[in-house]
Amino acid sequence: MLLAATKLESIDAYKLWIPGGLVFPSSELEYVKLYRSDCLGAVAVYSPVLKMLDLQACYDLRTIDILLETKGFPTIEKDFPTINPKTASKFDVSIMNCSFPEMLIPTLEENPRVSNIFGAGAADVEDDFGDGYLLSFV
Repeated sequence: MLLAATKLESIDAYKLWIPGGLVFPSSELEYVKLYRSDCLGAVAVYSPVLKMLDLQACYDLRTIDILLETKGFPTIEKDFPTINPKTASKFDVSIMNCSFPEMLIPTLEENPRVSNIFGAGAADVEDDFGDGYLLSFV
């Protein structure tokens, strides 16, 4: 259903139970707040105007995709224009109480659109990359 919400401006959800992942393809999406979405395994966001990506206490989250384009993305039918990271909005990310290993935080910090990261290093997780964690910017 969210794949059809291409004009979505914000989403705020508490304990949203979605086994697998969520995709947010919207040219107007400014705020994503998913709090305690315990079994959410992946999030993909396409938005040139994003201001906040709040994934607090998403304990099962393994994959974050910050999409620069939707062409070829398997679950998005409509192609949006490619986002230029130099002109697109910068946004804050909250990963407080998520289970991200600290070794992946530099990848998030290197994204030119990410302004601040809240909660980095707060989780008590071993640095085991073989556990399926992935941060990507495609």
